[in-house]
Amino acid sequence: MSRFRLGLSLAGLLIAVLALALDDRRLIWVAITILGTSLAIRAYLTIRDRRSTHRNPPPPGPDA
Repeated sequence: MSRFRLGLSLAGLLIAVLALALDDRRLIWVAITILGTSLAIRAYLTIRDRRSTHRNPPPPGPDA
């Protein structure tokens, strides 16, 4: 999933640069949508990881 998110981010960035170079508003909105999707995926994965950590805490270490 990380590679997919990274690919989305890079595609969004490239489309944004292209949109600015061509001064095309439609491409700007496409870039915003792609970057927003990448951000949403990152937020989802972060929340999911935090919840799984709280449900299954690591075993106590030697300091416990």
